[in-house]
Amino acid sequence: MGLAVITISAGGIGALFLSQREQPEPDSTVQDNSAEISPPLAVKMTASSVLAAGKRRDIILEFYRDSAFKEGVVEFFTSIADSRVLASVILTQAEIYNIPPALAFALCWEESRYTVRAINKKNANGSVDRGLFQLNDLSFPQLRDTDFFNPETNARYGMAHLRWCLDTAGSELAGLAMYNAGANRVTSNQTPKRTLDYVSRILEMRNRMEDAFRVEYFLKEGLPLSPDSVTADSAEKKSELVQIAFFPYR
Repeated sequence: MGLAVITISAGGIGALFLSQREQPEPDSTVQDNSAEISPPLAVKMTASSVLAAGKRRDIILEFYRDSAFKEGVVEFFTSIADSRVLASVILTQAEIYNIPPALAFALCWEESRYTVRAINKKNANGSVDRGLFQLNDLSFPQLRDTDFFNPETNARYGMAHLRWCLDTAGSELAGLAMYNAGANRVTSNQTPKRTLDYVSRILEMRNRMEDAFRVEYFLKEGLPLSPDSVTADSAEKKSELVQIAFFPYR
């Protein structure tokens, strides 16, 4: 499908993905250091990571890491999550664990609809999933209720676990399946159909976000630069990033 068919305005990005409803803001976003990530969540950023080893360059992550364009990325995902606080929290953790931002936000939408206090008690084993990335209490026994519902802590563990799944599985498709169904099911070829549907929805949403980002900032308005970060080579830098955006596998 060509990019030309997507028409959205700067203020209407969120409507492309989400139903309009009030999103709860977190009570606090102070970094919670009481919950330390233990193996296998203590992920080491090495050349073995999917993003580092793969050929695809993630344009949105590169923009976010560039001070001249970072604010535009935050504004884009603020429109999607309907909360600047949540957008900043998720982007921070996605950067730390080398997760493509669009993938992180698509996963969060699928898991909780960006709802800080989301709870799922329907697991067959009686366990409970909580928070933005629906962390399971059996998988994360060291976390307290307040940890599950702290946006920064939940996003930190969610992104660390997704990083581990991606590196263990070796692909985004299998990694997302592990996140949903567990490593044992995926490695033993017992992935349920509902998990395959889950993965399909996330990847479709991720693609829609990336297409919208290209349209919004390359085909229409151009990514706004921060007033204090305009340099003589801004145009050259943007030209390079535009090429990456449309030819990410080069």
